[in-house]
Amino acid sequence: MKRPVFADKAFEIVLRKLASGAWAEGAACSPVRQVADEMRVSPQPVQQAYRLAAHQGLLDVRPKRVAVVLPGARDKARAILAARDAQVTSRRLAVLIPEEFFPLSGAPFQSHLAQTVLAAARHRGFEGRVVSVPTKHPLRFSRRILRQYDAAFVIDPSPTKVMAYFALAEHGFPMLSFNREIPGLELPTLRTDDESACRQLGRIMVAHGHRNICLIETMKYEYLSGKHVLSNAWLRFLEDEGLLDGCSMPVAYHKAETFGMVLERLLRIRPRVTGIVLGIPSALCSVIDTPAFCTLRIPQDISVAAMSSVSHMPWPSRHPAITCFELDWERTGQCALEMIQEMLAGNANPKAIRVPLNIQLTDSIGPP
Repeated sequence: MKRPVFADKAFEIVLRKLASGAWAEGAACSPVRQVADEMRVSPQPVQQAYRLAAHQGLLDVRPKRVAVVLPGARDKARAILAARDAQVTSRRLAVLIPEEFFPLSGAPFQSHLAQTVLAAARHRGFEGRVVSVPTKHPLRFSRRILRQYDAAFVIDPSPTKVMAYFALAEHGFPMLSFNREIPGLELPTLRTDDESACRQLGRIMVAHGHRNICLIETMKYEYLSGKHVLSNAWLRFLEDEGLLDGCSMPVAYHKAETFGMVLERLLRIRPRVTGIVLGIPSALCSVIDTPAFCTLRIPQDISVAAMSSVSHMPWPSRHPAITCFELDWERTGQCALEMIQEMLAGNANPKAIRVPLNIQLTDSIGPP
């Protein structure tokens, strides 16, 4: 990357810090050397970027003094970003996935989602690539992303990778998360419409005669879902339908390795649960052939449904396919790129979009 390109990238970082509010009006900017160190460049390109920002009426830059943000800089920065975005013919998008999901042949949902977003990106003139997020050297990783990409789509952010995400956010780098939140970091998020899906599935189970139903969810994904947790939507449905008091265990939580134990104990409770809804259906797939559950009959012994796709999971032929929800994949890709392009144009908080989920009904739900 030659010096004029470094200066342009540094100026874009300055604009995004201003547009996002990371540098507030009247506040001091980060010292030139700090920004240069974060970018792994010499101070000269950053000094050029600060001088250009001063020329545009964004910063008060004076010799031997820390630069200060001028009034109205946030709106001006957004306008400049929008004008720059309109002139750019090619952008680079990183699809960030934690390293533990690699190789992606073992993570078909994450792989399908990544390819869907990349296809939508190519359709809009972006270059895109899947990038593994490492646990080690997060600052080095974030600097590489800042230098090589213009925006990122974040899939399944891991708590062990938060330093990398925070480092990118500190630069105002445009990041869109899919259905997850990073605690302490206000990232724009593309969400699935879990509320509507919960109610649709719940009413189907009630129509079959079920009154004692349990949602089984993981602690990890509840933590990463912020205030939009699936269990909240489920409990609201049960309460609105007058079913809450009749459920022996409305919601059960498990860690990845304890699902079998949780399900076994759940089935011992009396009055017996007649239907289960899985937040993460792969957990059931992992135990269904173990001695504890190999004699379990679906739906004769218990009705089963899932809040996400099961199409990519191995499933014994003796059981009917699980009733589940599938993403509208094409719409998901379109919405992701719409929000990313808004952020690139200077809107750090684009309007939230909820992607509809399409139910796939099977014989896994029967009478209690």
